[in-house]
Amino acid sequence: MSENARVFDANNPADFTDACKIAQRYMPKQQYQCVLMLLNGEEGGFFKEKLCEIATTITAMTRYGGESDRPIEPIAQLHYFGPGYDGYVCALSDEPDEDEEVLEAYGLARFDHFGGDGSIGYLSIAEYKTTRFMELDFHWQPKTFDEIRRDFHNA
Repeated sequence: MSENARVFDANNPADFTDACKIAQRYMPKQQYQCVLMLLNGEEGGFFKEKLCEIATTITAMTRYGGESDRPIEPIAQLHYFGPGYDGYVCALSDEPDEDEEVLEAYGLARFDHFGGDGSIGYLSIAEYKTTRFMELDFHWQPKTFDEIRRDFHNA
C-alpha cells in the first residue's frame, strides 16, 4: 500500500476536487471529459462516487522505482480496455514527469488477436490517456494475474 493512501469523500467538496485531479491524471481524456458532463445529469451521484473511488484506489496502489520494487504477487487494481486490448495495472511508477503525469505502470497486457496469457511488463498510462476508444473500467474488481488468465481461458 502506498504511503499516500487516502480515502476520498464525494460529499466533501475539497475531497471531491482532489479526487478529480487524481482521476484526471489516470483516465483517458475523452472518458474524463464525458464523466464531467455526466456529473450534471441524473446519474451525477454515481459518477461523483466513482471518481472518488478511482482516486482512493490510485492513492493506495503500490509504487515502484525500479525492477526490484515490482510486486511479487501482482493484483490488478486498474483495468484499461479498448478494441482488442486489455491492460491490467498492479503498480504505478513513482517517477512522474515534469507535468506530474504518471507515464508508466507495471502490469499485464493482452491483445485479443494474439490470444495466450498476455505479457507482463511495463504499460504506458500516457498512451492509455491519449489512445482513442481506450477506457478505464469503472466496474473492475481487483484480481490476481492468475485469476485474469483463468478468465482468458474460460471466455
